[in-house]
Amino acid sequence: MLKGDTPDDPEGEWIVCGQLQGVPVEILVTHPELRSCAEEFVRPMVRGDGSPPFDALKFFLTLLEGEQHHLPPLGSKALVQYVNVACFRKDRWLFFHTKDGSFVKADFEAGKAWGHLSKGLLEGQRYILNDLLTAPLMEMLKCRGLFGLHAAALVKDGEGYLFPGGAGSGKTTIALSLVTQRLLYLADDKLLVTAGRNGLVALAFVRHFNIDPDISRHFPELRFLEDLDPLPGTVKRPFDISKIYPETFVPSCLPKLLVHLQRTSEPNSRILRLSATESFTRLVHQTILSLHKETAKKQLELLATLVHSTEGYLLYNGRDIYGEPERILELLRFAKQDGS
Repeated sequence: MLKGDTPDDPEGEWIVCGQLQGVPVEILVTHPELRSCAEEFVRPMVRGDGSPPFDALKFFLTLLEGEQHHLPPLGSKALVQYVNVACFRKDRWLFFHTKDGSFVKADFEAGKAWGHLSKGLLEGQRYILNDLLTAPLMEMLKCRGLFGLHAAALVKDGEGYLFPGGAGSGKTTIALSLVTQRLLYLADDKLLVTAGRNGLVALAFVRHFNIDPDISRHFPELRFLEDLDPLPGTVKRPFDISKIYPETFVPSCLPKLLVHLQRTSEPNSRILRLSATESFTRLVHQTILSLHKETAKKQLELLATLVHSTEGYLLYNGRDIYGEPERILELLRFAKQDGS
């Protein structure tokens, strides 16, 4: 039995274990209803290569009793409001709350979190539960030097291509197009960046893409996506594309090109060289800075290193991307020739 070292640690019966890029994640649950939720949370994580460099990150999850509704602690400071989760801070603790009263209390430096969850999250709102657990997990990872980035990531001839961009910028379309052109992939939307022995490394977070089934107009092999259940609040379907494009997934890469994405209504795509300052400014907008001041400073330093160790470009992706996936490779070849 997993037993913590503070009075908040509950007695439990089940331990669910996962691993994210060498970081063990252990979840102790006190009720059988929580077990499947914990397993669902860790299952998509990419284990990565090598032995774990860190101690396990530990979650202790219990169910709220009756109509309990927990408010942020008195004297806490509101830090950030995510889509489904609000974050507060008091002393060394972070508190993550949902509207139904569920919450997670986290000591992100120690790598421990205590969650008290409503049955509503388990029964019909597991996507909110996923957000509630992901928020403290990401803060724990930042304290261990692994920083999240909203970007697609592909690999060609051993070189990593990162495509940072916000929602609707075309990351998934770009990633699918390049996979059909025989590139390998790490992600279509979210990855981790960390300092490795040979420089900065991009790490896959999960294997699946979140795909709008309408994209099957251009990728007919994905027509079956319409029959899958969408993610709550969106039309997108999660799917492991390596089942359709075998042997295309890789867990990590060394970034060489940083191609920021911007959607345009123009018929033809084009690519422009960016200065280091422009590239850095755009990159900062595609990450969530740590809520810990010193860790946020290290995060910005790592992003600056990423910018200076890669060639930075801005890709205006137009309508031709959809009908001519090979067009992206032409633009990338132009960028590499221009950079050399």
